[in-house]
Amino acid sequence: NYISDTGLLALSMGDLNNPVIPPALIADIAGGTYPAVINILLALRVRDLHKKGSHIDIAMSEGLFPFMFWAIGRGNTTGDWPKNSDSTFTGGSPRYHLYRTSDNKILAAAPLEQKFWNIFCDTIKLEHRLRNDAINPTLTIKEIAKIIITKSGAYWQKCFNKVNCCCTIVKTIESAI
Repeated sequence: NYISDTGLLALSMGDLNNPVIPPALIADIAGGTYPAVINILLALRVRDLHKKGSHIDIAMSEGLFPFMFWAIGRGNTTGDWPKNSDSTFTGGSPRYHLYRTSDNKILAAAPLEQKFWNIFCDTIKLEHRLRNDAINPTLTIKEIAKIIITKSGAYWQKCFNKVNCCCTIVKTIESAI
């Protein structure tokens, strides 16, 4: 409910025909516990230095807004508020996207910086006309998807292990452990 009330869920719920809930208690841990721990540590430091107590007020909802710094900044400066799957950090950019492989694995691509993007494009042999992803990001995503789906997850993982461009095959919890 907290991620829903703050708009974070609207940016990350996936396909409307199959919406997903993030598999983490983001509001509880990142919006509540983490700020509480940091503020308790700061209060202890104040107590040690000044011999006085502190009042701590933690709001889980408010603790979620820093996770949307880019969305809030874009919306406030341009009036163009990001939506699910239409922006850099929600799947609307070919540089921060999930691509299916031939064996139904998922390539998590995050070559946001230009140097990583260049390596990524070279590694998958993306046509030069598509490398300026600002021109038509939707077309670039579609063309990358056509390339990635031609090979297995193992093939792509081997390719990306040889270069540094922020791409991995999504692991199951079991394989990560």
